[in-house]
Amino acid sequence: MTNNEELTPTEGIKMKQGSLKDDVVGIVNALKEREWAEHCTTTELGLELEVEITKLIGQLNHYIQLCERHNTPRE
Repeated sequence: MTNNEELTPTEGIKMKQGSLKDDVVGIVNALKEREWAEHCTTTELGLELEVEITKLIGQLNHYIQLCERHNTPRE
């Protein structure tokens, strides 16, 4: 495609799907490395996934803090 050509709606969607793949690969790699950073995605669906993972991590951290405060062994 040259600089003068415009994308059709279908071509734009295909490009976004490619970016979604990049988002998912980045998220999987971060989780494998036990790392997490917000704002690591570029697509709307990637952002939704990021938000939900961030919520889960926040809930887990809250649970860990409660266990530590009450000296409760974690399961």
